[in-house]
Amino acid sequence: MAYDTVLFDLDGTLLDTLDDLWHSGCAMLERLGEPPLRREQTRSYVGNGMANYVRLALPGGQENPRFDEALAFIKDYYDSHCLGETAPYPGVTELLRALKEKGVATAVVSNKPHSAVVPLVEHFFPGLASCAMGQQDGMRRKPAPDMVDAALAELGRGKEHTLYVGDSEVDVATAHNAGLDCLCVSWGFRDRAQQEEAGCRFFADTAEEVLRFILD
Repeated sequence: MAYDTVLFDLDGTLLDTLDDLWHSGCAMLERLGEPPLRREQTRSYVGNGMANYVRLALPGGQENPRFDEALAFIKDYYDSHCLGETAPYPGVTELLRALKEKGVATAVVSNKPHSAVVPLVEHFFPGLASCAMGQQDGMRRKPAPDMVDAALAELGRGKEHTLYVGDSEVDVATAHNAGLDCLCVSWGFRDRAQQEEAGCRFFADTAEEVLRFILD
């Protein structure tokens, strides 16, 4: 077995969360009297934490005097609406189940707020991930390695046989900063060209390919 531990990104890797994030962004902008986002804008804005999403979506970004209000609103709104249209990508649940059966330890490491990560993982993947780690106070978000290190400590695993699976340039940088191999999936929020430009060397087009990569 090539890897005995796998850390997964959440948005764009395990779960298709795009529409719920899009609707949350639109609700935030409507509250502030701003025009709505286009769905495809959201795809390029997410992946580096909620504050970065607001910075990109809100006119004026962090210089907007209502930035803090917008950030607080979207966090609360998303926590209440994160199950609306979100669903696992094809084969992902079966992938996690197969890894558990093979004795591979798995964790979710996401830049999404911890208050959203835990209920999403528990709802969609009950009993299939040993650890769920989201952005929280006192811990730097990805691509800093803090959450990776915390997840591995909770799992009681080292880095030598650990794989990081994600879909974005943030995930590639996170794996690099943590000293882990990285596998990028093609079905998420970034395309292959963006992943290659970020430095990823391993790719998978289906959940079955991810499983083979981990176990071979």
